[in-house]
Amino acid sequence: MSETTKIFVGGSRRLSRLSKDVMRRLDRAMDKGLTILVGDANGADKALQRYLASKRYNKVIVYCMVGRCRNNLGNWKAREIIPDRGLEHGPTLFDADLTAVNRQLHGVHLPPIISGSHGIAD
Repeated sequence: MSETTKIFVGGSRRLSRLSKDVMRRLDRAMDKGLTILVGDANGADKALQRYLASKRYNKVIVYCMVGRCRNNLGNWKAREIIPDRGLEHGPTLFDADLTAVNRQLHGVHLPPIISGSHGIAD
């Protein structure tokens, strides 16, 4: 992966802590200088942000809805997403995740219960 590679990491709002395996893989991504895209929701997004902020990693972009960035723990650059107003049930925060995924090359979704080797690929 090149230095310009971006990865999107997200997961369940029920997830509040990262496994050691995920932290190790995030460390590897940071060592490679990758840009990490993350959402602004509570749960996995906030846990990821907390970890990245604790490492003082600055190559992070937070995706959130316009005027409603709930979590940006590292005061990183935020990309505000204008929701698709044509949706039957109105705009959703999932629009922000979809936009982030469409702008990256690699992605990881963390399930509520992490087991095995989930996380960023080597």
